[in-house]
Amino acid sequence: MRKYLILIISFQLLLFTAACKTASKKSKQKSEASEVNDSGELTSKETVDFEFIYIDAVREKILGNNTIALNKFVQAMRINPRSAPVHYEMSSLYFSSGNLERAISSGEFAVKYDDKNKWYKMSLAELYMQAEKPDKALTLYQQLMKEEPNNTDYIYNTASIYTSLKKYDDAAKMLDRLEQIMGITPETTDQKKNLYLRMNKVDKAIKEVEKLIATNPAEANYLGLLADIYVANGMEEKAVEVYEKIIRIDSTNTQVHFALAEFYRDKKDLDRSFQFLKKAFENPFSSIDSKMAVMISFYDLSEKNEKLKAQAYELSELLIRAHPDDAKSYSIYGDFLVRDERYQEARDAFSRVLELDKSRFAIWNQVILLESELNNTEQVYKLSKEAVELFPYQATFFLFNGIAALQLKMYQECVDILSEGQSIALGNPPMKAQMLATMGDAYHALKKYKESDDQYEKALKIEPNNTYVLNNFAYYLSLRKDQLEKARQMAEKANALEPNNSSYLDTYAWVLFQAGEFQEALGWIEKAIKYGGSGSAVILEHKGDINFKLGNIEQALDWWNKALEKNQKNDLLKNKIKDQKYYEEFN
Repeated sequence: MRKYLILIISFQLLLFTAACKTASKKSKQKSEASEVNDSGELTSKETVDFEFIYIDAVREKILGNNTIALNKFVQAMRINPRSAPVHYEMSSLYFSSGNLERAISSGEFAVKYDDKNKWYKMSLAELYMQAEKPDKALTLYQQLMKEEPNNTDYIYNTASIYTSLKKYDDAAKMLDRLEQIMGITPETTDQKKNLYLRMNKVDKAIKEVEKLIATNPAEANYLGLLADIYVANGMEEKAVEVYEKIIRIDSTNTQVHFALAEFYRDKKDLDRSFQFLKKAFENPFSSIDSKMAVMISFYDLSEKNEKLKAQAYELSELLIRAHPDDAKSYSIYGDFLVRDERYQEARDAFSRVLELDKSRFAIWNQVILLESELNNTEQVYKLSKEAVELFPYQATFFLFNGIAALQLKMYQECVDILSEGQSIALGNPPMKAQMLATMGDAYHALKKYKESDDQYEKALKIEPNNTYVLNNFAYYLSLRKDQLEKARQMAEKANALEPNNSSYLDTYAWVLFQAGEFQEALGWIEKAIKYGGSGSAVILEHKGDINFKLGNIEQALDWWNKALEKNQKNDLLKNKIKDQKYYEEFN
């Protein structure tokens, strides 16, 4: 490390020594003095002091101590204000600290005291460009080119400055000069093309690209530049001729297939456009992101167009075939399937995504939702349990797991997982309320009624208008014949907030039933059946119960039998029918 440092310092000293050489020689012939004279000559003592401080400044700069280095360079500059290397170093440090104005000032002094040093001029020119002073930068590069007319860096930078000044003709001349030295290259051709297009000289832009093509007629990328000009300037037919030439050279060129697909789509030749799209999608070596962009555009367009929908699915299959190990292929396919309510196929597609990449929260969420939609409760439980391990700070998966555990009658596990999940759902009040409500259901099933009521109360403090909580709390209170007036108020509120919900209508009917208001209960249970409750064994049984209390035994038996058709495992219901007697549902 020390050797490296010494070498760098020695290199820096070359700049310093050259700048001080004349002054040092003259100082040897003079007696020591305390001040610099008008000619800038240093005394022997000043020379020694300057050398010592300069070396020290260079060392601090190399070590990264820029503030200390700058202070030392300032000290050196006070001894020898005409030292170009000192001003150059100060300029560099000022620029590093973000002080562009001082960087330029020091850079100008460096050039002033050594106007033959090309590095000083190039550095100052860059500072001028940073300060948006291209005219001054141009002057410096013009000076540099007088010294080295064939320096390609000077010519290129001068062309860039002319471009920034919008002197496009001058910039083009510089690029012509560059070509005379280096020959025709894709880089200079592209820049000249852009310059001529800015000047609206399309023919000249075309000629420049044609010159490039002549250097290698079989290079598809060069032909692509020409096609781009044609497309951008409304010469589509010529563009197509070039595209077809590219395909003859390279039949797997996906960019051209996409370009032709777009061209024929604009011409309303959708069938031909689709044929080129298919060729692009079939290529396994082309970018999947370009294909994904096409699929996204198809998503909305194909929703109500059966022909486009069929094409979208065909492209999805080609995408998967070309990129079988890329999760994106299955993900976009799954999105289309969900949109069209093909849930089982969508579940399979997204499950494949998880096989390829388990790190994507949104995909886990989608798969679990689909399993829930398909009523695969055991899968919801299994997947959500795994997701909780992978995403321990995502409350959603705790809720999924708790609900699935409840449905699988794993009541204590439901309580345990949701108790843990609550701490994560602190920033999401609706989710926390749902967790509390689910725990209320689980505690009720465990016959821990106080705990159940407590969870519902907490949920309602968070969301007073949560109809799910209002309904379940009211129903469970009515089953126990506990706080029936409170149950009535909650059931009324749930029905007011969400009218014509068969479950909520049934709950209100049951609260009335438990309160002995059988005739009024009958009207509500009939509304529950009218609004979708005819498929519910519980609602049908409740209508039988109400009829029994009203003395309508035959009607009660009729409704109980209808309920039994819906649920053959209900032993209590079987006893009601057998004994022609009402038995309490809750003991």
